[in-house]
Amino acid sequence: MSGKGKKGGEAKGPGKNVPKRRSDGAAVGSGKRSSKSPRLYVKGVMTSFRRSKRNQVSNIVLLKLQGVNDKAEVDFYKGKKVCYIYKGETEKKHTKFRTTWGKIMGAHGSIGGVKAKFETNLPPKALGGNVRVMLYPSRI
Repeated sequence: MSGKGKKGGEAKGPGKNVPKRRSDGAAVGSGKRSSKSPRLYVKGVMTSFRRSKRNQVSNIVLLKLQGVNDKAEVDFYKGKKVCYIYKGETEKKHTKFRTTWGKIMGAHGSIGGVKAKFETNLPPKALGGNVRVMLYPSRI
């Protein structure tokens, strides 16, 4: 390397004034808004029904949420709506997708599990299935 003030990583030639780009293709500082929509939900997985050794409570479900790893982080999600989306055989209201809604009740355990109560019981087929935890209503 020569010590003439040029860094080894600088671009040479006509391409050195090319603006930096974000991952969505828009130029940094160009004033264009990102085409991505804001995040409206957090992904979760149904792990089990609430149960004791012999009895199962079918309308209370245990969930594991993405990015929630301890009991303190669960407080933000209390009262949030949960949606289980599944696909039916026949088309109703111009779609085959159906939803079951619930609400997060509180923490379950110390590693970030949550309890959610659903309006109608989730089917056993939903075990290990994905749910969406909506980031509304907000208490902030």
